Amino acid sequence: LSLRRQRQMCIRDRMNIMTIRCAKDNELKLINKVIPKLFKEAMMVNFDLSDASLRDMSSQLLLQGAKYYVLIEENICKGFVLIDKKTDYLEQQDYGFIYELYVFEGYRRQGVAKKLIYFVNDFFKRQHIGEVRLNVNVQNKAKLLYEKVGFQERNITCLLYTSDAADEGLG
Repeated sequence: LSLRRQRQMCIRDRMNIMTIRCAKDNELKLINKVIPKLFKEAMMVNFDLSDASLRDMSSQLLLQGAKYYVLIEENICKGFVLIDKKTDYLEQQDYGFIYELYVFEGYRRQGVAKKLIYFVNDFFKRQHIGEVRLNVNVQNKAKLLYEKVGFQERNITCLLYTSDAADEGLG
């Protein structure tokens, strides 16, 4: 497949063309605006990071090689995904990773997220990478979508709240 074909996947939906492609500068600016909202919706916990810090986290991923892909339909950006190829050094294999997946509010529950996930799966499949991973908070409603399209729980992070060490007489 050509590099152009890898960067752009067009699917003909009945009356219009839906395109998923690498984000352009104007789309990266739009994505940058919604990064804080994305993190706040996805994290499901209170955290005290500035909007600038949240944007910096995504910028750092881009510097390390991750790429944003946007879903465009009727000349409207309806959602995006940030992905990268990573290596599991214990298993000695590469895998695809979804850092961010976001659908703009007016386009939710219309199959946009599924199309982005299928794009990511095909993208890595063409590179002979056998699995795609992501992290999701157990309380995030998107977890149901991920399970519906075939993601399976693999690792579980356990949490134990501790009391203050000084209260325990350990300080």
